[in-house]
Amino acid sequence: MRMGEGRQEHRITGGQDRPPVISEVVDYSRAGVLLENELRELAEGGITEETMSRDWQPAQEQKFSPESEALYDELEALITEEWQQFTEALVEDPVLRRYLQMKYKVEGRDLDVLMSAIQRQSEPYQDETEAFQELDSIRKRLGIEAGLRTFDALRCFKDQIRTLYFFDTIREKIEKGDRVLEAGAGTGILAIAAARTGAEEVEAIEINPVTAVFARRVIARCEERGIIESGKVKIRLGDAAEYKPKKGEPSFDALISENLYTGQFHELQVQLNDYLLQFVDTSQDKIIPRAMVNGVELMDLLSELPPPKRFEVAQKTAVVVKDLGIDPRAPKGISDPKAYDVLQFTERQAVGMRNRIVKTIAKDGVIDSVVIFSLIQMSNRKGNFLRRNESEFLGNDLAIMLQNPLAVKKGDRIEISISYRAGDRPGQAQIRVKRFLPGGIPAEEVGNIWEQDALPRAA
Repeated sequence: MRMGEGRQEHRITGGQDRPPVISEVVDYSRAGVLLENELRELAEGGITEETMSRDWQPAQEQKFSPESEALYDELEALITEEWQQFTEALVEDPVLRRYLQMKYKVEGRDLDVLMSAIQRQSEPYQDETEAFQELDSIRKRLGIEAGLRTFDALRCFKDQIRTLYFFDTIREKIEKGDRVLEAGAGTGILAIAAARTGAEEVEAIEINPVTAVFARRVIARCEERGIIESGKVKIRLGDAAEYKPKKGEPSFDALISENLYTGQFHELQVQLNDYLLQFVDTSQDKIIPRAMVNGVELMDLLSELPPPKRFEVAQKTAVVVKDLGIDPRAPKGISDPKAYDVLQFTERQAVGMRNRIVKTIAKDGVIDSVVIFSLIQMSNRKGNFLRRNESEFLGNDLAIMLQNPLAVKKGDRIEISISYRAGDRPGQAQIRVKRFLPGGIPAEEVGNIWEQDALPRAA
């Protein structure tokens, strides 16, 4: 939701032994009106309550341009070959070790810890939770941001549907001669797509040193093969939040950012986007993606799992539904999906995401989780949005587990309160589900499971 409209930046306080609390009152009625107005705007592009459903399918299969599909196929072969050579050379790299030593001012055991984490950059892991726990441990121990694993950058590219949405939108928006800024270069594929479309200059920022090295190798190979013109793409190693253009440089024509974790958990795209917009001519409407709708649905998730798995999942703070090995459309929905926040990346947004949603229960059931979902509007072209669970990697339904199940009956009124900051872990969010009997009589109230070490980010 837009800055200064219906809500303000919020401060979070708290400690390890208790959940953080919101420090001021929110005008939820005002926020609700503004949310409805923003959703009305997005409906013109095809994002409606109907398309938020897990069961909704487009009338026809999504078709991408032949040019985008051809570029993807060409890059897939190139990147797969380059990846194998790259990972073999990564394990013992004295140049990388010296770089980390100078960049982060670390020595001895701390340098060994960081180098060990870097050497695992190309390895897969059991699930997304493990990956983020590793990055959190680096942040806590060394006080630095490490970015996503390089392996994750490869996974983003291998997520073909998601990548093709970006390729097609870049073809739609980027024009010959454009200057393009990208936050989070990854493997360099979106920068390559922009240069291939006709951009005169693409400056792509990447915080992870290993990923930046790999992206530069990919760019060099693309130049050698004539996929893009030499010198069009520059990979800048650094933090996008500290980016400074050269003095006297004109504004960029477009901004691309692919950090799209469900609900904007883990990722700092909102903060980065707000900062980088000052260097972009936003009047051209070339911000990719354009908007993100975050929604909520009450679920009976555990009943879909066998008993051993059911107990394990019930103890977690949050799980990606696809990681459970079940169809994301299978869990019983106890309420219809409802949006709680709209992020318009074309302008500054509030970092705090808060809302109260009231739903009437349509059938008897048990609520054991609150599922967060996201729809990504790539551009304002009708139908050009990434749907629920359409990605293979980031952006899939995230189930936040409740401490206790809540039995409900048809006609009960449910109030869902959500509050967190963009970039928080799911276990740092405050989620409360309150049941009212017919006639508005308050009944039970339950909340989500808190991480033991859920120290919130400073406001």
